[in-house]
Amino acid sequence: MSCRVEPRKRPKLLKYVSSNISGMTDSRREYFEALVSHEVTLWDAVDRHLAEAGVVRTGRLAFLRVVGNGLTTRVQDVADRLGITVGAASRFTDRMVADGLVERTPNPADRRSSFVSLTHSGATRLEESETVFTAALDRLL
Repeated sequence: MSCRVEPRKRPKLLKYVSSNISGMTDSRREYFEALVSHEVTLWDAVDRHLAEAGVVRTGRLAFLRVVGNGLTTRVQDVADRLGITVGAASRFTDRMVADGLVERTPNPADRRSSFVSLTHSGATRLEESETVFTAALDRLL
């Protein structure tokens, strides 16, 4: 299944990358390297905007998005969605609990598992961060 973006709807960054690979000998490799470079540059720029605004940074924002999706979320779900190990997701969850952004509750169906949900503070921080995130993307793209 193709996920083609119509030329008039392409993000500015994709237009830039696409326009700069036309004369390259190994365009797929060059395109991949340019795309990854731009992804890292964009991530860092958005992260700086979030830091300057005093809201949660990009990695924590991704975590809060997973937990704040309105569905029942387990640590395993966090791991799956963020592409990290369950151990890393569990430690990440512990840090977010310590910061008062999420809470763990026992899973009554599986004693080895727990549910993760946003606290009021976490929901507020998610909303504030999303606003800054969107504004950063508007400025950068």
